[in-house]
Amino acid sequence: MAEPAPPTAELPAPSTGAARIARLDRETLPPGDRYAQPLTLADVSPEALAAGVVQVAPRGTGSFGGYDPFTPLFDYADLAYVENEAVRPSAILRDPASLKPDRAECEGGEPLVLIDLDPDGGLLDPAAPAVAAPALARHLERLRARRVTIAWISGHSAALAGEIRSALKDADLDGAGEDRLILMRYPEDRKQTRRRDLAASACVLAIAGDARSDFDELFEYVVNPASTAMLESLMGRGWFLIPTLFEPQGPRS
Repeated sequence: MAEPAPPTAELPAPSTGAARIARLDRETLPPGDRYAQPLTLADVSPEALAAGVVQVAPRGTGSFGGYDPFTPLFDYADLAYVENEAVRPSAILRDPASLKPDRAECEGGEPLVLIDLDPDGGLLDPAAPAVAAPALARHLERLRARRVTIAWISGHSAALAGEIRSALKDADLDGAGEDRLILMRYPEDRKQTRRRDLAASACVLAIAGDARSDFDELFEYVVNPASTAMLESLMGRGWFLIPTLFEPQGPRS
C-alpha cells in the first residue's frame, strides 16, 4: 500500500535573492503527525521551494539536493565589501519604530556578516547535530579570505561561549575558533542591544537568521504584520532568511 502524500503548506512567493524557509508547527498538521517538529531546509526539496510550496520529507532523509540557500547572502556580502564605498548601508535599521526600511550607514569599521544561531522561538542547543550544508563552510572561508569578519549571535549567556565554539568547530563552521561570538552579558541583555553595540564598531553588511526577529526585535512586537510590509524590501538586500543551522531542541508547545 502506497504511503499517503506528504502534507503541504502554501508559501508566499519567494523574495528576490532570499530563501524562504517554512516551519510547520503541530497546529498546522493532523494530531500525532510525525512531521510536527519545526522544519529546516533539509526537510524541503529545491523543487518545492521554487514552486512556493513546502513538501515535508521524513526527518533525516531530506537534503539540499544541490540547492545552495546561502549563495544570495554571501554574494551580497562579497559585493558590498568589494564596492568599498566610503559610506555603506548597514543591515541595521536607523529607526526601527518608524517601520521604514531606512538603514543606518557604516562609516568605517570592520566589514562583518552576522549570523543568528538560535532556532526560531528558542535557543541553540550546542549538543544538537548541525544541519548546515557543506557549501556554507566554503562560503565562510571565501569571506574570511577577503577579511570580512564572521560573527555568530545567540541569546545564550557568555558563560556558554566554550560550548558554542565547540559546536561551531564540530560543524566545520569555525574550525579555527577565530570568529566573533555575540552572547548575552547579563540577565536583562537582549540581542537587539548586542546588535546595536556591534554596529557601533563594525559595519554589519548583512544579517542572516531563520526568522525575521533575527534582523530586528520589532518583529516580536508588531500587532499587525502588514505594518512591516515596507521592510520586506530589505530581504535579499541586507537581510537573509537561511535554514536553521542546528537541529531544534524539539517541537514548540
